[in-house]
Amino acid sequence: MEEIVIGTPYAMHLKDCREKLRNTRVYFDLIQVLLEGGYRVYLTDVFKIWVSKSSNGYRSIRLNQKDCDRFIKVLQGELNIFKPIAVISWGKVANQTVKNLDLKTNHFAFPHPSGAANGAWRKLLGKSPTRENKVNFWKQTIIGYLNDLS
Repeated sequence: MEEIVIGTPYAMHLKDCREKLRNTRVYFDLIQVLLEGGYRVYLTDVFKIWVSKSSNGYRSIRLNQKDCDRFIKVLQGELNIFKPIAVISWGKVANQTVKNLDLKTNHFAFPHPSGAANGAWRKLLGKSPTRENKVNFWKQTIIGYLNDLS
């Protein structure tokens, strides 16, 4: 029997992912900084589905180029509808995709919050990329960027 799971970006619809699960809790911590700062947040993925063939759900299958192109067009449409004052992207793929869209808005690119990008975080932070260090850096940096737009 095959199963399909439908969820939100970074599994934010699951309380345990927001509050307990070590590898996704930091995502919500970073989003919470924006919410506490009074910013409205529209959270979306570049690629609208994530396919995995392993039972633990962490080994992804690459999408074909046709689907990737479709999802990028959907992302462009979302951004045209919402007209955000800024787009914040996490990770190389999202950063490059948003950059290639040639938006007429501010784009702030960060490493992906996951442990897989800890090398990039270590370089950016100049110290250990702990959850606390990532959140503190994010709070200082992103709020500074957004306050400059006001």
